[in-house]
Amino acid sequence: MYPSPRVKKRQGFPQALSDTLDATLRGMGGAQDLVPLAVLRAWPGVVGVHAAQKTQPVRFARGRLTVHVTSEVWVTEILADSEALLARLHAAIGRQIVSALSIRVGDVVPAPPPAPPGKKRAPAAVPAEIESLLRDVDDPALRESIRRAVGFSLGRRVR
Repeated sequence: MYPSPRVKKRQGFPQALSDTLDATLRGMGGAQDLVPLAVLRAWPGVVGVHAAQKTQPVRFARGRLTVHVTSEVWVTEILADSEALLARLHAAIGRQIVSALSIRVGDVVPAPPPAPPGKKRAPAAVPAEIESLLRDVDDPALRESIRRAVGFSLGRRVR
């Protein structure tokens, strides 16, 4: 059994689960270089879809985020844009935990491509009984929104 980690608690404030997990793992003596979950989640949006396929955060220590890239070209690209990347990263995660980037050529496991958009629905005719209920809605914009939502909800999937 691992000894209970000492996690500094902020009285009266909820903590992010990722912060709690990071602190717990570090308190157990493991994951000293664990990249915070918030950074991993934000990274593809910060660097963009194409760069996310060529880069990967791999280590975090003392405020420095080490990122592996697929080639020297990407080292140059990321370093040239590092200040803007840090600003976007801080904005995306809502706090300033990364103070510097360290970029190295190394193994990169490509991020999965974004999921394709869901199949669209063709709207169906709104049943007469729902049309009669819609007459009681005073706001015409709301009435039309409900009508459209019902139509799409009852519609069939388009291939």
